Amino acid sequence: MTSYVVLKHLGIEPGSVSERYMSQWTNGLEKLAAYADRPGNVIDEITLASTEITKYLTRQLANSQVELPQPVIHKEKGLSR
Repeated sequence: MTSYVVLKHLGIEPGSVSERYMSQWTNGLEKLAAYADRPGNVIDEITLASTEITKYLTRQLANSQVELPQPVIHKEKGLSR
């Protein structure tokens, strides 16, 4: 679930496979509802983890410290990575 939240925050659509997996994993969210009132529940953990990851990525992207691979251009073949 954390990866789903992070991807959505970054504007990346996780897709229907992720949604089906989460639905099955949580039994249609029933499992999450059962633990909602307990301290340290899974929702708190997902929120904390996804917040920390998105804050880190946002800082790195803002400071241009994330290096993306540059494409290599081969005259005969075109673009490749």
